[in-house]
Amino acid sequence: MLKGFRVWRRIAPYTGAFLHVHYIDAPGPDNWLVNLSVGPILGIEYYLADRVSLYGQGVFAIGPDITRQSVQVVARAMMAAGGQLGLTFYF
Repeated sequence: MLKGFRVWRRIAPYTGAFLHVHYIDAPGPDNWLVNLSVGPILGIEYYLADRVSLYGQGVFAIGPDITRQSVQVVARAMMAAGGQLGLTFYF
């Protein structure tokens, strides 16, 4: 869920929040992992054209990693896609 701010000279900052759920079932007995995390998002888009933009965003996530043996609460700070930029086409 994202909330955009006013576009200024093709630059559009935004903020928001996310909910992330994933399940990994690696080979081997009882070798699975469930991750649930929530957190804020802060980013910026630069519009190259009316319907094409580049974006970069930062994410802070906190939530449990659940395995058969343990439950760990993990906090992560990350740049989206490892610090890469994304390209969005709007239709």
